Amino acid sequence: MKQLFIFSFCLLVWLNVSGQANFTAPDTVCINDPVNITNTSVGASTYYWNFCGYDLYGTPTLTDLGNPGSLLYVPTFITIEQDNGIWYGFVSNFGYNSIVRLTYGSSLLNTPTAEDLGTFNGDVPEYTEGLQVVKDDNGWHLIVVGGYTTSKARIMKIDFGSSLGTAKASLTSTNWGNIGTTMNYPSELTIIKEGDDYWGLTVNASSNTVTRFYFGQNFTNAPTAENLGNVTGTLNFPTGIYAAKYNNKNYIFVTNTYAGTLVRMDFGTSIGNTPVSTDLGNASGVLTQPRDITIINDCGNFYGLVVNNVSHDIARVDFPNGVDGAITGSTLAISGLTFPHSISTMFRDGDNLYSMITDADAHKIFRLQFNSCSNSSTPSSTSATPPSPIIYDSAGVYSIHLLTNESLSTQSSFCKEVVVLAPPKPNLGKDTGTCGNGTVTLDAGEGRTYLWNTGATTRTIVVTTTGDYIVSVSNGYCEGRDTIHVSINKPLDLSKTVVTNVDCGGTLGQIEVMPTGGTYPYSYYFDGISQGSDSLYKNLDSGTYSIRVVDAIGCEIAQAYTVVQNTALAKPNLGKDTGTCGTGSVTLDAGEGLTYSWNTGETTRTIMATHTGDYIVTVSNGYCEGSDTIHVSINKPLDLTNTVVTNIDCGVALGQIEVMPTGGKYPYTYYFNGINEGKDSLYPKLDPGTYTVKVVDAVGCEIAQAFTVVEHTATIIRATASGTKPTCYDATDGSITIQVNKGVAPFEYTIDSFKTVQTTPVLTGLTQGNYKIYIRNAVCIDSVSIQLSAPAPLKTGVSLTNELCERGNGTIEVNPSGGTSPYAFYWGSELMTENTVSDISAGSYSILIRDAQNCTLDTTVIIENNNVAAVHIWNNDTTINIGQSVTLKATNSPDYAWTPEDGLSCVDCSSPVATPDSTTTYVVSTVTGLNCIPTDTVTVTVTHYKKLFIPTAFTPNGDGQNDVFRVKGLGITYFNMRVFNRVGNLVYATEDYSSGWDGKLKGEVAPIGTYVYVIQYAFYGDEMHPQMEKGTVTLIR
Repeated sequence: MKQLFIFSFCLLVWLNVSGQANFTAPDTVCINDPVNITNTSVGASTYYWNFCGYDLYGTPTLTDLGNPGSLLYVPTFITIEQDNGIWYGFVSNFGYNSIVRLTYGSSLLNTPTAEDLGTFNGDVPEYTEGLQVVKDDNGWHLIVVGGYTTSKARIMKIDFGSSLGTAKASLTSTNWGNIGTTMNYPSELTIIKEGDDYWGLTVNASSNTVTRFYFGQNFTNAPTAENLGNVTGTLNFPTGIYAAKYNNKNYIFVTNTYAGTLVRMDFGTSIGNTPVSTDLGNASGVLTQPRDITIINDCGNFYGLVVNNVSHDIARVDFPNGVDGAITGSTLAISGLTFPHSISTMFRDGDNLYSMITDADAHKIFRLQFNSCSNSSTPSSTSATPPSPIIYDSAGVYSIHLLTNESLSTQSSFCKEVVVLAPPKPNLGKDTGTCGNGTVTLDAGEGRTYLWNTGATTRTIVVTTTGDYIVSVSNGYCEGRDTIHVSINKPLDLSKTVVTNVDCGGTLGQIEVMPTGGTYPYSYYFDGISQGSDSLYKNLDSGTYSIRVVDAIGCEIAQAYTVVQNTALAKPNLGKDTGTCGTGSVTLDAGEGLTYSWNTGETTRTIMATHTGDYIVTVSNGYCEGSDTIHVSINKPLDLTNTVVTNIDCGVALGQIEVMPTGGKYPYTYYFNGINEGKDSLYPKLDPGTYTVKVVDAVGCEIAQAFTVVEHTATIIRATASGTKPTCYDATDGSITIQVNKGVAPFEYTIDSFKTVQTTPVLTGLTQGNYKIYIRNAVCIDSVSIQLSAPAPLKTGVSLTNELCERGNGTIEVNPSGGTSPYAFYWGSELMTENTVSDISAGSYSILIRDAQNCTLDTTVIIENNNVAAVHIWNNDTTINIGQSVTLKATNSPDYAWTPEDGLSCVDCSSPVATPDSTTTYVVSTVTGLNCIPTDTVTVTVTHYKKLFIPTAFTPNGDGQNDVFRVKGLGITYFNMRVFNRVGNLVYATEDYSSGWDGKLKGEVAPIGTYVYVIQYAFYGDEMHPQMEKGTVTLIR
C-alpha cells in the first residue's frame, strides 16, 4: 500500500528532503506518436511511474464493505494510517460512546477485522464525531472530539504506544474536556504539523464556529484552545473540514451542511494566523447538505470530493485556477448510499486511487475507486529508466507521475501533463457526382493548412471533371487525409427501353429497360418495388407500368410504359362433363367462332355425341385459337333387381335391405325413406314394414322402388317379463313372471341356460340382480332380460357425544339409512321409537334397528369420558411500573369473565389490557364452557418508580431506527410537550408521552437543524407538583 503523492490522509507534514524526483517529456504529441521520457531524478533509490493518470473525470466504482463484525452502529468519521506495513482504520460511532478499530493487513483492499475499543471509562464522548491518528516521539495517539452540547463537548486522547495494533487492555486514555468551553457539538477534526509544532482544528456544528488547538511539539499535555468564531459569518452548521497547502499558504476547507456551500479559510503562511474566510457557494448547485470533503492535488490540478446527505451521492468540486480561486461542480453517477457522512483522504493501491466512505444510516463502510486510464501502451513501471517509447491511443491531457523513495523520509514526487492531439479528420463524404453536366464543391472541414492533389491549398475547391480528389489537412502537429471520387455525368435517359406487347391473350408481354447517362451501376424500381439490378420484366399482362431508375450517386428518372393486347382470344365453352340416363345422344355446342375442328373430324359448330368418351373442339376467330374438352357418358338404364331383402324369423330378430344397383354411371348416391345416406347401400335392423329406396348416379339419373320386410309369426317367440323385488337387501323372496306375446305353445322356461327348465311362467326364490330368461317351443328359442332391485342395505348412521369430566352427559343419536322406513329401535332389550339416548356415562351400548319390512341390523357403540383442558392464563405473575400496562391472555374457553374489574380494558374478552393502580390478583372464569377446571389467576405487582429521559437528536429518514423524537419515562401521569423552531414557531405539540414528532411540519419534511422543546409533566402520586424541562433536539437526516 502506498501513500498519496502529496497528502497523507488528514495529517499534513511539510518536509525538506535531500532527494528530488524529476524527468523531462514532450509537452504535445499526436495519437500513436512515441513519447520519450528522460529520468533526471536526484538521490532516488526506488521509483514508481504512472503514465496514464487517474481518471478523476470518469465514473468511479463503489464497493460495499458491509458492517465488519456488526460493530458499526452509526459510523460517522474514519481515519486511516499505516504502521509497520499494517493498515489500520478507526471509526467513530455516533451516540454509542464507541471507537471501532479496523485491521486491514498489508493492503487497504483487504476485508478488515473489527474490534470495539470500548468507552474508556466514559472518556469517549457519547456523540463521537471527528478523530485523527497522529504520531510523535512518544508513539501513536488517537485524538477524538465529540459531544452534542457545550456541557458534553470534549477532546480526548487514546495512547497506543509504539504500535497501532497494541492490545485493547493495554490502551490508556485522557479526557481533556471542553478546553475553555470553546466547543459546541464539535464535528470533524484535522491535525497539521507545521515545522516542529502540531496544530488542530475542529468545526462546531451547533455554534457555527471553528476551534483551534495548539499541542506544542508532542501530545503529552492538553492543548490550548481558541474559538475563532464564525469567521466573517460564512459558517452554517459546519460538519466537514480538510487542510491543503498551495503556494506555501495554508488553506482550510469547510462544508456548510445547512447552507449547502463550501467555505475556504486562508491562514496564510501559518495555521496560527488569523484566517480570512470566503464563501465559495454551491459549486454549480451540486451540494445538497454537504457533510464532508477530501481534496486531491493531481499534477497541479486540484479536485475535491464531497459527500451529500440529501441526495445521498458524491459531488466533484473543481478548482480550475488553484485552491485559492473559484469553484465549479458536477455530480458523480453512483448510487447505493443512504446517509454518506464522511470521506477519507485518497490512497493509492497499484495504479488506482481509493477512498473510504462511512454511511451512518446503512451502518456500513464503502470503498470508492478511481481507475487509472487505459490509453497508454504501458500503464506503470518501477524501473529507473522508463519504458521507451510510451504511446497514447486516444486524444486527451495525460498526467505522468513519478514517485521516488516511497515510504522513506526522502519521499518525493513529480508530475507532468502531456497533451495528446488527434489528427484532423477531413471528411469529403461519399463518392458523389452530378445528375447532369455541372460542378461539385468539396469541403475538407476544420484545419490549419490544406493541400489537394490538384495543388490547391484552400479549405474548399470546385470540381468540374470526373476523377479522384485527395486532401491533406494539418492542425499544426498532426495530419489527416481523405479521398473522394467525383463523377460529372450526362443526364439519365430511357429512350432505348424496349416494350414487347401481348399476342392472342397470352402472358408474354415484357419490358426491357435500357438506361444511358448517369453513373453505373443502376438500381431499378418496377411499379414502386425495388428490383435491384434486374432490368428485364417478363410475362406481363396488358396494362401500364411505372419504371424508375436510380444511378450510383442518387440521380434518378421515372417513366410509364404500356403493354398492349394485340387481338382477342377465341374461348369455346362445352360446359361440364355430362351423359344420358339411358341409351340416347347428347348435343354439344362450341359457341361463336369462324372455324371449328372436333377430334371426331367434324367441322360444324354443333355435333351429336352418341358414344361414351372425351370430345375436343378447337375454335378460331381468324386471329387466335381456343379449345375445350368435355366427357360424355352414354349409359345403360338404372336397375335395382339385384337388391336383397332379409325377412324376420326365429333366427333373424330384425330385417335388412341391401341395395345392389346396376346400369347408370358410378358412383351412386342412396336415399332411404327420403333421407340421403350418401354411399351407404346396406340398411340393417329393420322392423316389419315397407321401405322406399332411391338411387341417383353420377350424371343425375335416378330410380326409386319400394321393398317389404316380412315377419313369419309361426316360427318366432316374443315375450316380456315383470318382477317382484326382494323385501330386504339380502332376501331371497323375489320373483319373475314371463308373458309370451307371440309364438305357438307349449313353452318351457329356464333361468340357468336350460340346466333346469319349468313349464310354468313364474320363477321364484330370487335375490336382487340381473336375470336373462330363455323361452322355447318346438321350433324357436327367445330370451328376455330383467333386473330385480332390493332396498339399500341398512346402515346405522350413529353420531355420539362422549361424556365430559365424568358428569354423565354423553349422548348417542342413530340416524339409519337404507332398508324401508319407518324404523324401530331396540336399546338393549327395550323397544323405543326415539332415535336418541342422552345423559349417559362412558360404556358399551347395544342397538338393534328394524325397518318396515322386518329387516334388521345391530351394532355396538362405545362412549368414552373426555377431560376438557382447564381455563388458562398464559402470563406468569408480572411486575409493572405505575401507569404502565400489561396485556393478559387467557385460552381454552368459549367465553371469559374477569374479576376484579379495576384497571381492566374489558372483562369479557380473552386478552384485556391491565393498568392497575396497585398490586392486584386477577381471576378469569368461563361462563358457558365445559372446562373441567373453569378458573385461573395471575398477580400483577405494581412498582412506583419515577423517571424521565429526553433524547438529544433523531434521524427521521424512514429506516425504522430513531425516526421519531419521543420522550421515554416511568410513572408519568401528566404530560405536555411543545417543540419550536429557531424563530419560535410551534412545530409540534402532544399530551401523550408515548407518541412523538416524526420530523414533519404540516405534512412536509422539516429542515435539518436544532429545535427547542418545552415539557411539563407530573408523576403518579405527585400530580399537584408538575415539573418542567427545556432543551434542544437536533433533527439529522
